[in-house]
Amino acid sequence: RSPTRQTSSDKMQALGRQLVCSSNSRAGVSIIHKVTKQSSQKIQHHQKKSRVFSFPHRRAFSSTSSVSGGLLHHEWVVGGNVINDANSANSRDDTNTVVFLHGLLGSGKNLRTLSKKITERNPNLSALLLDLRGHGSTSTNASLSSTTEPPHTFESCANDIINTLQNLNLVGSERSPVAVVGHSFGGRLALQYAHQTIIHNQNRLSSDGGTLQQIPHPPLHTWILDSVPGQAHASVHDVIQAVSSVDLPIPSKKHLQTVLTKEKGIDPMIAAWMTTNLRKSSCNKGFTYTFDLDVAMSVLNEFGKQDFLGMIRDVGKIHHLDYDKESMEKEKKNGRINLVMAGKNPSWTEDLKKELELIQSNLVSKEESFLQMYKLPEAGHWVHVDDLEGLIQVIEKGGLH
Repeated sequence: RSPTRQTSSDKMQALGRQLVCSSNSRAGVSIIHKVTKQSSQKIQHHQKKSRVFSFPHRRAFSSTSSVSGGLLHHEWVVGGNVINDANSANSRDDTNTVVFLHGLLGSGKNLRTLSKKITERNPNLSALLLDLRGHGSTSTNASLSSTTEPPHTFESCANDIINTLQNLNLVGSERSPVAVVGHSFGGRLALQYAHQTIIHNQNRLSSDGGTLQQIPHPPLHTWILDSVPGQAHASVHDVIQAVSSVDLPIPSKKHLQTVLTKEKGIDPMIAAWMTTNLRKSSCNKGFTYTFDLDVAMSVLNEFGKQDFLGMIRDVGKIHHLDYDKESMEKEKKNGRINLVMAGKNPSWTEDLKKELELIQSNLVSKEESFLQMYKLPEAGHWVHVDDLEGLIQVIEKGGLH
């Protein structure tokens, strides 16, 4: 859909936003929900024909030969500073790009400090911070949010990343990002992105006239920061349900923090963080969220469907396949999945760690294991906040420098 063309769906969304700014806020939310559901039903008519790539003795994966995804808001961090001139940052050939992916209900800004520290200490690296679909400026910018249509699956989210990189010409053997770093939900997408770029590269090579210069190459380093496989923790559902129940517009940030802590029982630190995800409402009568709750709920429902461990196994199996001796030789030798676990996160059970260790032992190459695991003993889920220096040391030790 063209961002400049106002459809009946746009008009209904506008009506919903008007009602949100009035006393009839719940009616406005209901209209927006209805439009989102209708868009989801129509998206099937716009999907492109899929190709299938099969791993031996495993499920088949569908993949489009021409990636169909949305465009994401982004900002560059170079030399420890946010760069306002995006064209200048993107045109630099003396740095390698690292993509940063935030967690659920957050935005790229959450990883600014980490990206600033890494690029300051390693001037050969540039950081590209993305606002994922339904989050941050991708959600609040109508011309961007209109490109991220349903279904809101992990595959769609990863295709958004690929499509955005293509739009920035971060493709081919020279300009593709060398690494992707993701926290929590962003870590899941980092793995999904690595998995899908491998499949897209495989499919492009197997098709007539395909060229790897048109799409991003698989990252050399995939950093997954405290992303626990399986269903999301119950507390995540509690937070989303709590923020969904708050009437819009929100009078003040203090009001939101009070409602979440005293009425909804949300942890004070999480409630305080939620106030950073507010923006002025369109009617200037308070605040609304910077994220789309419908998208967040849809994505949350996908957590249990992601075959996290299966994708690690798949990426490990294909890691050594000889599918392009020249342009992909470096990726074959250096590509690695790095999993960072928060020592204070009880979701990392002994059974889960043993399963990961089993995968690790089965993927050992002649040089080193394809899967590396690290533990930050004193960090909680927010590893980049609780132990920033320890995390940076682990990342640099893992070869990203």
